[in-house]
Amino acid sequence: MKKLLICLAVVAFTFSCSNDDDSNGGGAKITAKINGAVKTFNIVSVDAEAGQGTGAKTELYVIAVSGTNIANVETITFSVEEGATGKTVVDNFDYNVTVGDKNTAYFGDEAFILDVVTNANKKLVGTFSGTLNAEGNGTDAVVTDGAFNLIVK
Repeated sequence: MKKLLICLAVVAFTFSCSNDDDSNGGGAKITAKINGAVKTFNIVSVDAEAGQGTGAKTELYVIAVSGTNIANVETITFSVEEGATGKTVVDNFDYNVTVGDKNTAYFGDEAFILDVVTNANKKLVGTFSGTLNAEGNGTDAVVTDGAFNLIVK
């Protein structure tokens, strides 16, 4: 079921993006070395969603895609409260790899470091690194040199 939801999200996201770089701020991207291989996520969306209730904050949702073929795609997703900076402000960090009909999901825990340096004026900038835990019995993914420089819609 999770694979189906991820595939549907990737398809919807891919078709909702325009063909030019203006949809993600003209060059906005996420890069990282994952298990030693350099990865670039060029299809990026950062959407703000207002919180509900008194005193609720706006949450920024980041979805980044590498690859345009649904049968061979990698995604990174995370969210952060608008305006928050530092190393402990990220609610989650997920990395998914789909090759053919096999999906492998990875997630960051408290040891995974995502440092938000800038989170203001429609700009989200930071770095990330650490080990992402594989769901099930898979091999964990080691992330180094992760960086993002994004425009908030």
